[in-house]
Amino acid sequence: MSTLGGNDKSPARQIRGQARGLTLVELIVVLAIISALAGLLVAGVLRARGIARTAVCASSLRQIAIALNLYAADTGFLLPAFFGNRPEYRYA
Repeated sequence: MSTLGGNDKSPARQIRGQARGLTLVELIVVLAIISALAGLLVAGVLRARGIARTAVCASSLRQIAIALNLYAADTGFLLPAFFGNRPEYRYA
């Protein structure tokens, strides 16, 4: 059976009838695109982790400030003294 205005041996008909795989160049291009997207994803995840660490640090400082204010309110607005790790101020 023939078609109107063309023959049955056209390249489009030959490709449709056969299973066509990826060429090596196409495969390399696909892998390059996937690796570039993975690199962007990793960079985004690392940036989000840094922002999360900053938020945790800010929250910890806020909690320390609240604890010091509560301590000061209980002790007549005196804050605890810090003498460092000098041996004469260590507890026995």
